[in-house]
Amino acid sequence: MKSSHSLSLFNGRRFPFTKPIPWQLFLTACLYFLTVPTFALTPLTGVTQIWSQGKGSQSSHSCAILSGGGVKCWGWNNSGQLGDGSTTDRLTPVDVSGLTSGVTAIALGWNHSCALTSGGGVKCWGDNGKGQLGDDSTTNGNTPVDVIGLTSGVTAIALGWNHSCALTSGGGVKCWGWNSSGELGDGTATQRLTAVDVSGLTSGVTAIALGGYHSCALTSGGGVKCWGYNGNGGLGDGSMTSKYTPVDVSSLTSGVDAIALGKAHTCALTSGGGIKCWGYNDMGQLGDGSTTDKYTPVDVSGLTSGVTAIALGGHHSCAMTSGGGVKCWGANGSGLISGVTAIALGFGHSCALTSGGGVKCWGGGGSGQLGNNTTTESLTPVDVLMLAPEINVVGNAVSIVDGDITPSITDNTDFGSTPVGTPVQKTFTIQKLGELALNLTGTPIVTVTGTGFSVTVQPTTPVAATGSTTFTIEFAPTAGSGVVNGTVSIANDDNDENPYDFAISGTGLPATPSGLTATPVSTTQIDLSWTDNSADETGFKIESPAGTLITTTAANAISYSHTGLTCNTTYTYRLTAISKYGNSATVTTSATTGSCTAPPPVTDTDLTPYQETGLAVRVTIDGSGQGQVLSSVPGVDGKSIECSSANQSTGCQVNFAPATTVTLTPIPAEGSTFSGWGGHPDCQKESLFITGGVSCIAYFRTLIHPITLTVKGRGKVKGSHFDCQSDTTCTANYLEGTKLSWPVVRPRPSWIFGGWSGDCDSQGTVTITKTTQCQVTFLDDPNIPNDRDGNGDGLKDAYQDNVVSLRDEFTGDYLTLEVDKNCVIEDMYTDLLDVLPNYDQNRQYAQGLLYFDIVCAKTTVSLYLHRINKILRPFTLQKYGPTVPGDVNTVGWYTFPNVTFDVVKMGTQSVLRTRYELVDGQLGDNTGVDGHIIDPAVVTEGE
Repeated sequence: MKSSHSLSLFNGRRFPFTKPIPWQLFLTACLYFLTVPTFALTPLTGVTQIWSQGKGSQSSHSCAILSGGGVKCWGWNNSGQLGDGSTTDRLTPVDVSGLTSGVTAIALGWNHSCALTSGGGVKCWGDNGKGQLGDDSTTNGNTPVDVIGLTSGVTAIALGWNHSCALTSGGGVKCWGWNSSGELGDGTATQRLTAVDVSGLTSGVTAIALGGYHSCALTSGGGVKCWGYNGNGGLGDGSMTSKYTPVDVSSLTSGVDAIALGKAHTCALTSGGGIKCWGYNDMGQLGDGSTTDKYTPVDVSGLTSGVTAIALGGHHSCAMTSGGGVKCWGANGSGLISGVTAIALGFGHSCALTSGGGVKCWGGGGSGQLGNNTTTESLTPVDVLMLAPEINVVGNAVSIVDGDITPSITDNTDFGSTPVGTPVQKTFTIQKLGELALNLTGTPIVTVTGTGFSVTVQPTTPVAATGSTTFTIEFAPTAGSGVVNGTVSIANDDNDENPYDFAISGTGLPATPSGLTATPVSTTQIDLSWTDNSADETGFKIESPAGTLITTTAANAISYSHTGLTCNTTYTYRLTAISKYGNSATVTTSATTGSCTAPPPVTDTDLTPYQETGLAVRVTIDGSGQGQVLSSVPGVDGKSIECSSANQSTGCQVNFAPATTVTLTPIPAEGSTFSGWGGHPDCQKESLFITGGVSCIAYFRTLIHPITLTVKGRGKVKGSHFDCQSDTTCTANYLEGTKLSWPVVRPRPSWIFGGWSGDCDSQGTVTITKTTQCQVTFLDDPNIPNDRDGNGDGLKDAYQDNVVSLRDEFTGDYLTLEVDKNCVIEDMYTDLLDVLPNYDQNRQYAQGLLYFDIVCAKTTVSLYLHRINKILRPFTLQKYGPTVPGDVNTVGWYTFPNVTFDVVKMGTQSVLRTRYELVDGQLGDNTGVDGHIIDPAVVTEGE
């Protein structure tokens, strides 16, 4: 049927480009996506502190402390300053090795980092060329090391570009690292590999801050002291002379709550909520409306009150207001966001800690310092992202897509066919993609539905980064289960694939028969017997070792007699239980028919003479055929030999006088032929000169041979002699020389003809010369979704007589026809509408007509039109046929009454369902054939 909707579809987009794309940008994008794997990302959360630092837009990094005290860092990593054991830049946060808990504060330098532990100790990592790690060496460390002498008793830390300082619990300041401008404050310009006291600041300090090459301390009285490089006035003492010991900042000996240092400028937060800045001002970072360096503190315009925190970068400054907003000035201008609890500035980028525990950054991103998985600058705040846990499931080394609904052998999701009592196991691998551990959260971890399916080995959790774990599913079908569909579900913390589901299937076959025994009964017969172990077999198939079919039995059979055999011959048999879903395993046995050696000549002692003077002639009949033997003269008792197949077991005996010549005449019955003599050699002469007792055997061979025709799959064949239907074996007997053919070979809807095999030729013809076996095969049409469940009942459409799925020749989509279970869809096909006259040009007939022949007197028809996302216009059901049943003069198009349309969900797909009732001989039936409903119809979309 070409029943369909006619919604317009498109599968592409147009993107208007008004400007050419630079080839360099295009090439960069291609290379990036070729080399950077894409994983699921999620915003970083649970952050309590942040810090940013750097010496350029391409050489900056950031770190954050999480609520559990762990440290994550991202950005530039040339010297190991991210602490993850590598020197690889990171575009998203990674854990600092050994610092997943117990950290209370962090500080960053140009390319080194330090952390303050909950025990008051200091650990540093990264560049150590100037001794800035404090471990008495100049060896870089890409994981944290202890600062010598500062494993406890520290309350705060601060880092410059190449030097580091700590505030002790006694209020003293200790520094180490580079000291070319006196930034260590010990009165020298000597580099220090371990911590030394800052001159005059062994107590009374409440906070410290470090710039590029200068340092400052906030005293308990609210004053500010600074030392180190002063070429731009960053020390605030009114001069441009570097100082090797601390000096007071002019006019700021009290009233200061906090201090912050940039590359070469300094700012202080006053107790009144205002900001004063001094030093380097090339980009306006002092905020006084000019770009002139200032050697003593000046007010920041517009920020003389209402400020709660300050942070300085290389050439810019930011303040957090009492309303949770951020104002920035200097390089890259200003910005404003709300809901902020802390800020941190690097050389050319800025970061803010939000009230929800997230982090947003903006500015330069050349080394990934914005943490959003790119190296692109952003002029507005962007979320710092975490690589979310990413799950992948593999079967047989092939990835299984989350939500997969098409089980296959390739990826282990189709368990194939197995007999009852022979379980099949498949092992699957859960892979962790990306850099974060994957947690499997289900209890149990993996669940499975479907009768006969079970999880025999569960995976382990968590799955380490780039690691994997396995689980095993067993399919042990129950009797009569046939095709079983199930779903595997894996609960996990992957935010976009939880749960991870995929479909599995398996087919239960009959249990293997046992105890097969072959017993020779005679020279021409062997009896077979076995034990039937199955509850769902539809019969048994007996074959030769070469696969030639001998016979198929009825269901529940336990024996078979094989007759018409050749004497003294060994026969081997293969026995298989069969069902509509497939066959069991095969068992074999062998036996040898009785000996066909001619009996010795009969002597007087073997035969009882009728008279003393008579000599006995005995005739017996053997072989697969029928017949009789007559003699030409009567015996001494006046009788002639008249022996037929009825006397086969006893034979016939007549006594003749010595020296009598007796002629024996074999006469085959209809359908048999005489094939020769056995017994005494004189029997071959047929004219016997009686000189002693003689025994003769007349062999008759049948000319009637059985032919077995097996139809494998769904379809039927019709011939001049007999017909055969789907998944059936048909047997008949024919005279030798008879030529058989089946000119009608008709697949069921959604099946195709697969060919002939066995003794029949490729055209399905055979001449009977022996016991014959032919097979015609019908296959699931690969061009339509036979393995799909088109009506949502959980069963394959192709194996149901009342459900057919068919790919439409016009649209390439498919549709499904379902009728009542007691009905059979005999035929179904689609056709284009232009073969019919007078169809409505104002309507859209996207799929033309659907023709079907239903063997039923009455049924409800359900038509499923797949791949419809929504209904844009009203639908009607148009039919072509007589509006008055049986009256050909009323043939034409009409709208069928009492039709319902609705949309049903099948998985993630919306399917349009049309339902109406048809009755044989009434409106909608196109013929008067009793017991058949033949109906052409089309679903159309209205104007």
